[in-house]
Amino acid sequence: MKSFLDEMNELCDFHFNNCKEYRLILNRLFGGFRRAKSLEELPFIPVSVFKDLDLMSVPRHEVFKTLSSSGTSGAQSRIFLDKHNSLNQTLALKELFQEQFGQARLPMIIFDSQEQLRSSANASARKAAVIGFSAFASKRFFVLGEDFEIDWDKLEETLASNSNIDVVIFGFTFMLWTHLVINNRGNRTFNLPGGVILHGGGWKKLEGLGINKSTFKAEMKRITGARRVIDYYGMAEQAGSIFFECEFGFFHESKFSSVIMRDPYSLLPIEVGNLGLVQVISKLPSSYPGHSILTQDLGITHGMDDCSCKRPGRYFSMEGRMPNSQVRGCSDVGI
Repeated sequence: MKSFLDEMNELCDFHFNNCKEYRLILNRLFGGFRRAKSLEELPFIPVSVFKDLDLMSVPRHEVFKTLSSSGTSGAQSRIFLDKHNSLNQTLALKELFQEQFGQARLPMIIFDSQEQLRSSANASARKAAVIGFSAFASKRFFVLGEDFEIDWDKLEETLASNSNIDVVIFGFTFMLWTHLVINNRGNRTFNLPGGVILHGGGWKKLEGLGINKSTFKAEMKRITGARRVIDYYGMAEQAGSIFFECEFGFFHESKFSSVIMRDPYSLLPIEVGNLGLVQVISKLPSSYPGHSILTQDLGITHGMDDCSCKRPGRYFSMEGRMPNSQVRGCSDVGI
């Protein structure tokens, strides 16, 4: 059986030979591609290039779907998927989701509008997440109307029919906070003791309001009565490669993906316990060179195989974003 490193080296080689822009970037930053002897030696490209270049390693006529990032800080990334890549993302997400919530399908209360699901060849990261996660639900209840405001009558009706069973409450972090806290003028609460809140994205906006993770979790539990709040870390540039948060508040790598922390200035790997730029590594991207990306996010790796939750592999926390989102050494790849 191939090791994760072997698979990553093969992906690097494939994309190097099939994507001209990727080859030019690696030639500029690393002097070409040489097989890595460790994950830390894998070449990477800055996440910003997906906003500037159309990177694909398959013929354009094989592109099945174009995924766009949220674009909250400027231009949007464009990710090009063929059918094979799209299917593998779905299968990986299903496996990771079932590891968290079990094999049985659960009802899902979705804090979004069903308008998100209108078919289109182009998809936002938010739409992809709604479609991806809700595909594993036994029933889907969208509780935002077309105006993206809470339909309280529909929500209360949904709550009443699911009050005594396990249920997943899904939404983007900032949208949950907006609708359940900021716009909840009557301070309404409800009680879902079997509820688990799954959320991700939008932390930049919450940090701007001075809201940290502990405050967010406490308010979500108070308002919904949910027994647990689970964050996940992921991005459009590596859709399907989700890092779920464990019960002790750490994100965990999986069989599909890993992380490396790098010094923001030298870009060299740093030791456990130190703050660095997050490099995300995934074996899923096959139609575009998104398998090894240096993000603009800051994180800390806390250990390997010794988290209190007993899950194997690296575990880490996210600590915000690089000031001005500029990574020295990667801001100009010269193509």
